[in-house]
Amino acid sequence: MDGGTQSMDSAMRNEIFDAYRRLSGLLHLEVLEHGLFSGDRNWNFARMSSPFNRLYFLLEGAGCLEGIEGRIDLRPGSMYLIPMGSVYDYRCDESIRKFYVHFRIGIADGPDLFEATDRCLARPFDAGFLLPLLDGLRDGRPAAVLRLDSLLLACIADFLPLLPENAASALETVSRHHAVFRTIRDSCRADLSPAEVARALGQPLRPLAETFRKDTGRTLRDQIRASLVRKAKDLLLTTDQSIREIAYALRFDDEFYFSRFFKRRTGFSPRQYRDRHRMGRPD
Repeated sequence: MDGGTQSMDSAMRNEIFDAYRRLSGLLHLEVLEHGLFSGDRNWNFARMSSPFNRLYFLLEGAGCLEGIEGRIDLRPGSMYLIPMGSVYDYRCDESIRKFYVHFRIGIADGPDLFEATDRCLARPFDAGFLLPLLDGLRDGRPAAVLRLDSLLLACIADFLPLLPENAASALETVSRHHAVFRTIRDSCRADLSPAEVARALGQPLRPLAETFRKDTGRTLRDQIRASLVRKAKDLLLTTDQSIREIAYALRFDDEFYFSRFFKRRTGFSPRQYRDRHRMGRPD
């Protein structure tokens, strides 16, 4: 026992938290972009949607989002989480200054925690904690990097109670297949097959595929395609790579096949998707 041998009447006790043991090594925060943004009335974009979550810390000025639930004012003293896939108009009448983080959080390439909602979430936030960290980042201090990572995780955790109750149970289901999601994410390419995923995991294909479909509602091939679309969206919105370069990076035979694949699953050609959702960039 920890702490050495104890007498029979010792009051020492050791409690293990099972949820932490199961999930702490599986949950992954992926930061795609971040920055300190200052804008004016040109920060004005209609019906925007992203394949990642947006976290805004409002520092100065004001803006608003307009969506199906009406107008949401963006004001200093609050932080806002705009879930992936949600659709909003972004507006600023005069000026806005904010620190933004574009991120995903989940188990490997499985469902994101915030896919459970399509509504903007808001919480109070004291910018006094953030500004000194940004000064430290400018100076390249490693301690500032660690503190900012900790702050981001704490802020994201503050939003979790606002999610529907079924979000936690969905996470438990996905955690049983974390190795599948991770293998597909790490090998994400157009020529990846379910059989190759099974071989990489050292499992027979048929029982693996059946269990995965029963628990997630998706086939392995569906998951491979979904991961391809997600990766393509990331490259279109966060890099300046050409359509051809993205097609070859994802192992498509050519950019025309890639474009057909992408449009069939999103309703947009890759170029249309980039032009519509990159926002010039609204950040």
